[in-house]
Amino acid sequence: RQDVETRQTDIIARQSDITTKQTDITTKHTQVEADRAEVETRQSDIIAIQSDITTKQTDITTKHGEVQSNTTLAGTYKDEAKTYRDEAKNYADTVTGGIVELGNYDASTNTLPAKPTTSAFWKITAAGTLNGISYGVGDSLVYSLSSDTFYKIDNTEAVTSVNGHQGVVSLTYNDVSAHPNTWVPSW
Repeated sequence: RQDVETRQTDIIARQSDITTKQTDITTKHTQVEADRAEVETRQSDIIAIQSDITTKQTDITTKHGEVQSNTTLAGTYKDEAKTYRDEAKNYADTVTGGIVELGNYDASTNTLPAKPTTSAFWKITAAGTLNGISYGVGDSLVYSLSSDTFYKIDNTEAVTSVNGHQGVVSLTYNDVSAHPNTWVPSW
């Protein structure tokens, strides 16, 4: 009998242990279910955040494209503005005479000046040859914007030679095969 009582006590103790473990399992199961619900909530939050990130990335890509397009347009508008500015300047120059005096030029350098942005002219202060054309002191070197060329206006009034004489020339009747001023015709 004692053996049965010991076993009965042992069974009761084991039953109590099982009940305690079952309570622990139930408690842990409840905790696991609460944790699972928390994970599902956080997963939903993560999905919403990922969706928001995707939307914002799309917005950024769209805005980047708009910025690139606007940058290209700005460059185009800048170039057009420069063209219109230059055209306006040329029209203004045309209305005000069309040619701008740029001062003196030393043709002895035998080099044309840089092309200006408008039609212009220089007065030659030292003789020389420019683009194969001889220039004397007093001549004008002209740049034509419309034809994009340089040309010469001969302003030298000096006589280079008369009947073989150069420099300041004083002629006598002998120099030009004429009669002296004292000659009287005999008719």
